[in-house]
Amino acid sequence: MVEIEPKGFGEWLQLKRQDRGLSREQAASEMGVSTTYIQELEEKEEVSISQSEVDHLGLMLDIPRVQVLHAPGLQDIAEIQDELSAPGSSQ
Repeated sequence: MVEIEPKGFGEWLQLKRQDRGLSREQAASEMGVSTTYIQELEEKEEVSISQSEVDHLGLMLDIPRVQVLHAPGLQDIAEIQDELSAPGSSQ
């Protein structure tokens, strides 16, 4: 199987969601957001999301939070990166 390199955040999210076997509706339900919101994220190459959304995406995709932080096209995460590099951080 050939691994597809996602072009941006939306494509990365869609591939991860599909790898987990989730529909947009199921993903939205697990995150507590609308299906439209998931669709909007999947249509964007670059996104700015909150720390809470990073956490919810990690849980929904069943991946470590740090993997979400390294997704292509994720922007404005300095606050989160500062937290991760703080002494005693377990993330």
